[in-house]
Amino acid sequence: MEEKDNNETPINDNLNTKAMLYQHFIKNIPYYIVLIYCLYLLSDKSFYSFKFILCVFSWIFIGILGYFTHVIAHTVDLRKIYNSFDNVFTRNPYFNKGVDMFLKIYEFHGETHHDLDVNKQTYNIFYEFITNIYTQGLAFILFVEFVKLINYKVVLLWCFMYATIHNINYNIIHPSVHRDHHIDCHTNYGIDVMDILFNTKYDKGDIENFNHVSANLLIITSIILLLS
Repeated sequence: MEEKDNNETPINDNLNTKAMLYQHFIKNIPYYIVLIYCLYLLSDKSFYSFKFILCVFSWIFIGILGYFTHVIAHTVDLRKIYNSFDNVFTRNPYFNKGVDMFLKIYEFHGETHHDLDVNKQTYNIFYEFITNIYTQGLAFILFVEFVKLINYKVVLLWCFMYATIHNINYNIIHPSVHRDHHIDCHTNYGIDVMDILFNTKYDKGDIENFNHVSANLLIITSIILLLS
């Protein structure tokens, strides 16, 4: 038996946010004292330092991120979204297998954990424990570690290339590929090679000549190297 969705007005809906926050903090004073002490320890016992402020900020950030991760798990059907795509990746059986494994982890909480007939089974409790750790922080840590591998100068090259193309080059040469994006904003997101890979071309016979961007790349790279 699955839990029922409750779309009715929340109980005590007459309480305003300020009143609820006051009750929350008063009721949970011991928790917040212990939390502040733990963050103090994690900041190398530097209460009046930037390290401590960063620890507090990190706690608030990961808490908000965890909240919205939970909300998304109950409101966004990622499998349905993925199945709506048709491109070089979704047509690859090995890629699909990897995505399916990820989606099973994503769907576990909304489907199995909220199924009262099976959610208390030892295996499912253990699996929920692991998925909680992954979705509430470990995935973010892995993402941060991945981002550390990215060369920021290359990111700057990309974003300035994109901005100059969109606001300088396209105001001079007016390519049909960009024009078509304004006809159907769900196509031709750019750059052209991405639209080819992800099957979002407006006109598959209209391949953009991107050679004019070579000047942008050389100028932007020179400026980055000059300033670094």
